[in-house]
Amino acid sequence: MPGIAGASGGTGLLVLAGLIPDEYHALRIFATYASPAATVAISAIWLWASRYLDAWSRRLGIDEALHASRSLRDEIMRDAHSSLEHKKRAQENVEKLERLAMDVINDDAQLVRTNLTPEPNALD
Repeated sequence: MPGIAGASGGTGLLVLAGLIPDEYHALRIFATYASPAATVAISAIWLWASRYLDAWSRRLGIDEALHASRSLRDEIMRDAHSSLEHKKRAQENVEKLERLAMDVINDDAQLVRTNLTPEPNALD
């Protein structure tokens, strides 16, 4: 999908370059030669934005689940009729969700590190 967005943007710039009148020759030449750079830039921005939004939506879902789980746990803890076993299980469930949240954050951080690390043969 990022490639399609970039190609469309670069092609659009070429179409616009073709519409520029001849008296603006320098601008026309610039737009023509800038279209490949626009293709790459739009693709990179699209890829970054889609990954960012994916990570954000995952974290938002986990945050909502954590909030609901903590609220339920607090309610169980305040309830005098809740058994010790029930309170313990509620606390364990919150801790499991917190560990899951940390795993997601660590996976996102690992993904960033992987994307920033050059491939071994890239520098040869």
